[in-house]
Amino acid sequence: MSYSGTVRCRHCWGKGHNRASCVHLREKMEKLREVDPADWRVRRYFDKKEEKRQRLKNKKCSYCRTPGHTRRTCLELKHAKKVAIEKCIEWRKKLVQGLQRQGIGIGTLVEYHSWGKPTLGMITHIDWEDLDHRIAFGSGSPFALRITPFTTSGNSVGYIRGFPCALPPIEEVFSPDSVSAVQFIGPMTADDVMRSVPADFFNPGETCIENIFVENEKGSTRTEHWEIVDWCKLQGFYEKKQKNT
Repeated sequence: MSYSGTVRCRHCWGKGHNRASCVHLREKMEKLREVDPADWRVRRYFDKKEEKRQRLKNKKCSYCRTPGHTRRTCLELKHAKKVAIEKCIEWRKKLVQGLQRQGIGIGTLVEYHSWGKPTLGMITHIDWEDLDHRIAFGSGSPFALRITPFTTSGNSVGYIRGFPCALPPIEEVFSPDSVSAVQFIGPMTADDVMRSVPADFFNPGETCIENIFVENEKGSTRTEHWEIVDWCKLQGFYEKKQKNT
């Protein structure tokens, strides 16, 4: 790699590839093999190619656990990421619509019991980046609302981002097992709710992928196929794969 950060081939000095993947070198070795198959350069070049092919053949993908490819080239993982973004966008649209109907956003007044006494508070923060479609399937965390309580003088106090509170029940978005102890008593207008939604909330992209698949981590923290099979429609992928083979 050059000082500019661009990969440069040590054979043809072209940019964007290395010696191992150089097309010019491969063509040169194939022509040389036709002339003299026993040439030591030919044997070394193609022996290394075969060794790499065998290593890859025996190696299992850390996502689908299928031998013959790596996580970086896994077609099933690429499909799963595409489905994840589509489902996340669809779910987030339904979430915001539900919040607008109920008037829940930053600034909504709430009531809850603290030490047996009714207490007023306000939603002061929403962890938007943590909200995705996994919540509808029983995974992920619905505790994205942050509530800051009021003092007797009417000022908000407590933690900088308040204490966590779960989303309200919203059809096809979140169905809690129990009734929330927090009551939303000061609804906002639909426009006010929308103003608190980040501009890129419906364009999750890499943030969504990293939250779900944990690609920047190594080992057991990464998501595997079985962890998302309940919401990722892989059957269509398999059918398409069979037709193309």
